[in-house]
Amino acid sequence: MIDPTRIWTGENDQYSDRGGPERILHMSEHLPWLLEAGDAFVDLGCGCGGVVQHLQRTGKRACGVTYQHREVEAAASRGISDVTFGDIHELPYPPNVFDGAICWDVI
Repeated sequence: MIDPTRIWTGENDQYSDRGGPERILHMSEHLPWLLEAGDAFVDLGCGCGGVVQHLQRTGKRACGVTYQHREVEAAASRGISDVTFGDIHELPYPPNVFDGAICWDVI
């Protein structure tokens, strides 16, 4: 795994909730094909896991990866499961387990 602390240090370790539930609902309302595209998704750069939680609530299998420990902690404190610390170039999942990937507001 690439060590993200080489480029992202503690002083830059801010977390993102992707603008809150309003933005998550906006995504699902304007991209309905996403919910029809499959049953298992990974959110790359998932922030605090809001999209993961939303997908899980719709009955999908969803997980997220972030390279910010504070986001993993924030997701856990909100009861959002399956948000893990990692690098999107070396995912901690076996190949071919997802129907789709989300990479929203990462760059």
